[in-house]
Amino acid sequence: MMFFGQYSHQVDQKGRMRLPAKFKADLGSRVHFLRGTDGCLFVYSEEEFDKFISKLSQVSIFNAKAQGVVRDILSSGFQIEEDNQGRFLLPQYLKSYAGINKNIIFVGVGNRVELWDEDRWIEYSSKSNEEFNDSLAILEELGL
Repeated sequence: MMFFGQYSHQVDQKGRMRLPAKFKADLGSRVHFLRGTDGCLFVYSEEEFDKFISKLSQVSIFNAKAQGVVRDILSSGFQIEEDNQGRFLLPQYLKSYAGINKNIIFVGVGNRVELWDEDRWIEYSSKSNEEFNDSLAILEELGL
C-alpha cells in the first residue's frame, strides 16, 4: 500500500476525529498511532506496524541509548477504537505532543500516514522553492 496526498479534517467538540476515507480502507481496522518527527503523529496499518515493531525488536537490550529510543517510541503507541460512526478519540498525551486542537491534516507518506495540527503542517510545509530543491538534492545523495 502506498499513501500520498493530504486531507483536511476537524476535531469535533468532544475531541473525536475520523480517518480520511481515502486512507481508511488501506489502513484497515487496526490502526496504530505513535509519536512522530517534527511534532506529528505516525499512523500505521497493522501490517506496517508489525514490520516496524519487528525492526525495533532487533535492537540489542544491552544498548541502553538505543533501548531508550525504542522505549520512547513504543510507550507513545496507541491503537484506536472507532465508535459506530467511525470516530475515535486520541489520548491527551498524543494530542498534546502533536499540538492538535481543531483543524487537522492527514498526510500520506508512503507506507504510513502522518497526522498534523493544521497550523504546524502549514508552518512545516511552507518551505521556499530553494529549500524544497535542497530537500530534493538529499534524495539524489541517497541514490534516488
